[in-house]
Amino acid sequence: MSQPTIVPALEKFIATRDKRNTKYDCLRSGDRLAGTFKELIEKGSVTMGGRTTCGSYLDPTWATFCMWNEIIAKAQRLGYRIEVTSVKHGNKSPTTSGGFWNENVYTMQEAT
Repeated sequence: MSQPTIVPALEKFIATRDKRNTKYDCLRSGDRLAGTFKELIEKGSVTMGGRTTCGSYLDPTWATFCMWNEIIAKAQRLGYRIEVTSVKHGNKSPTTSGGFWNENVYTMQEAT
């Protein structure tokens, strides 16, 4: 069984999201989303989450989470079989900084 590769159209799409994400990424890594997608391919599963805001500013984790979900949707349209499972957290109260934490587990399915 061989691992799937990242097709050029998806690679370009991920690169544009990584470029946008640098303004929210405190590490300014520039390839966080690409690295996470490669991890999904290699390990078969990754977890990603973000905090929705209650205030007037966009939380950096939420921006990254939304861009990641755009990448997953694009990958699915291109034929990647990725299952998205929402993680339910017992504590439904807002985080200490305001907002609620949302998290998903993304699992790469084998092609049939």
